[in-house]
Amino acid sequence: MTLKSKVGRNTTKMVFEVLRKQLFWVLLVFLVIVVAACTPTSVSCDAYADKADKDNCLSENAIKSLDSELCLPIEGQSFKDNCYQQIAIVKNDISLCEHVVGEQAKGACYQKIAAFSMDPIICDQIEGDYWKDLCLRDVAIASKDAALCGEMGTVKWRDDCYITLAKATNVSTLCTDVAATAKRDDCYYQLSYATTDLNICPSITDDFLRDRCRVLNALLTKQLSVCDTTEKPLWRDVCFKGIAKLMVNESICTDYISHNQIQQDCIDEIRKTENGTAP
Repeated sequence: MTLKSKVGRNTTKMVFEVLRKQLFWVLLVFLVIVVAACTPTSVSCDAYADKADKDNCLSENAIKSLDSELCLPIEGQSFKDNCYQQIAIVKNDISLCEHVVGEQAKGACYQKIAAFSMDPIICDQIEGDYWKDLCLRDVAIASKDAALCGEMGTVKWRDDCYITLAKATNVSTLCTDVAATAKRDDCYYQLSYATTDLNICPSITDDFLRDRCRVLNALLTKQLSVCDTTEKPLWRDVCFKGIAKLMVNESICTDYISHNQIQQDCIDEIRKTENGTAP
């Protein structure tokens, strides 16, 4: 190998080494810039003359950095409460809720953390039955623990708790614990619709809604025998008509419906459907 080729090879190696080092520093600087851009930075709030604007700025800085110490300089109590509350919820730290002064804000602070942790004991730290009941309701729903609904002192929230859980779990027996009659009946009706369970309908105390429940089940399952379970003859004919239209079957109109007008309406509507003239 000639001297000239050796020198050329060594020069090439030196050039590559220089380029490799330059590329390393370029990449390092790029990473520093990216990290700096992604890191939350505090904005100076001293420029704000308005007290509310300054408090809002301080609160946003504290929440972005999740630093509760930055809530201290905030003067407005609502801004300060919101500052501690938001950081407490994100960090799941109930000790920060103790710094919240407002009853509603403090209750909401404990309430959200309790629901996230599914820990009803946290609700005991809330003063005031209203917010404590809301806390227990949210924990009961989050954990699907119906027993917690029974611990609530307010009837309205207790009923809502049972109804929400009944719908979430499709367990109709939870409707039994609902105190308000109208709400309890509606709970049974909704569960019967969701599960197409005809056996739930008899639990409804309202005559109108009970028959409506049976008709709904008949239409969902297209079972004529279910129509026979209705207590009012008019509901029964309406039920038969509904299934006849769903199945486009005129013979159901003539064989099952006893009311002349409903029977004729049934036949007319099915014939329109068959002729393609139905609305």
